Amino acid sequence: MLFDRYAARLHRYAGRRLGDGEADDIVAETFSVAFRQRDAYDLNRPDALPWLYGSASNVIRRHRRIEVAATGRSSARGRCQTRPPASRNGRSSG
Repeated sequence: MLFDRYAARLHRYAGRRLGDGEADDIVAETFSVAFRQRDAYDLNRPDALPWLYGSASNVIRRHRRIEVAATGRSSARGRCQTRPPASRNGRSSG
């Protein structure tokens, strides 16, 4: 029921922030988080969308952090590989 009602809106939200390619995964993870945290939801609230947007924002933030960390590691590896070779006396030849 929640999925049918809100998935399309959450997909547009995630798609605007990360692109459509990532939106499917973000929506799936958002509903997974919502299911795990369902006991924390206040049933007196008339609409779950703000709560789901908050969860989606956290999932997107986590996704970006992981992406930045992975990019940083690959950039660092690339920098290490592009250093000039050391000469036999231990000094750089460049």
